[in-house]
Amino acid sequence: MTHLALLVLGGVLTGCPPPQPPAETWITPNRPPPPAPPAGEIADGRYRDHRHVFTLAIPPGWQATVGDEASALRVTLHHAATGARVEVWTFSGVELRPRPRAACRWTFTDSGPYGPLGLQQPVVTANCMPDDPAQPRVFATILGRRGRTWQFETHAPGRALGEAIDAADAVLATAEWPQD
Repeated sequence: MTHLALLVLGGVLTGCPPPQPPAETWITPNRPPPPAPPAGEIADGRYRDHRHVFTLAIPPGWQATVGDEASALRVTLHHAATGARVEVWTFSGVELRPRPRAACRWTFTDSGPYGPLGLQQPVVTANCMPDDPAQPRVFATILGRRGRTWQFETHAPGRALGEAIDAADAVLATAEWPQD
């Protein structure tokens, strides 16, 4: 008989449980990590951010995708009729300059009372031209609020540039920070 068989047999005869391998040798199945919690929710036709007390209307004809809680991208809206896309980003600290974008160059930046947000504070506005002219142009409005940088982007396709910008501006005009 082998040594292990004698130990097991001896354990059975004496009432002791058989020896177990160390816990670290147990094999556990690979499981994907749990999904990240969402950055906010959509209720009553508005996006409400869980962490940053920010809301934005989701009008008819727009579809919204909520980002992950840990992401700087909080919500993305898409307008099927014009192809417009609105992205709402927030970053810690106040740094009023556009964030770099892959395959796109910020060709215009200015500060002043610009933008569709209807705020009583100056904002930075910037335009990003894609390396591929078939890709949408990006128009950003950047501001500081509650110690954070907020970057609102309108991605407008060239085929419906004016209509896409107008549709996105109407959405951005609904941005609110309710506790201000």
